[in-house]
Amino acid sequence: MRTIALLFLIAWTSCCSAQTPQNRPEYFSDIIKPSGWRIPTHGPVLGLESKSFGKSRSIVKAIRYKPLDHFAMPSFYKDEQGELVLSSHYFRARTFYAFEHNGVRFGYGAFVEGEGLGTAVPVYWLDMDGDGIFRRIAWGSEDRLEIPDWVERTRK
Repeated sequence: MRTIALLFLIAWTSCCSAQTPQNRPEYFSDIIKPSGWRIPTHGPVLGLESKSFGKSRSIVKAIRYKPLDHFAMPSFYKDEQGELVLSSHYFRARTFYAFEHNGVRFGYGAFVEGEGLGTAVPVYWLDMDGDGIFRRIAWGSEDRLEIPDWVERTRK
């Protein structure tokens, strides 16, 4: 299990590279799942904040929840033979937020730590079309993310 978790950390450090050296796994930082991703269970609301989000640094409502200690999340990579590999790892969240605009939830974000590893990374779940299904999971800095177009169109 520790080897798998270390592979995840390698995924984090190399996920955003445009090119991958020969004979090395290729990791994904964004995955779209047509049926949507399960959002981790979270505790009660701890507070409300205004936060800037994404490349545009638009201000959105951020609802801060009590994070729960233990949940599974997916990671994906292509192995040396080009086969897609799905694995699941256990994490604990240091922070957990829901993002809203005009009372409509368009995303969740957490700063997660692989259990027993001590390294933390951000992860986001986004509703890309406004239907309430969070099909996109994105690992890494939110600076590369955009607020979904449907959210921007509802801004007043």
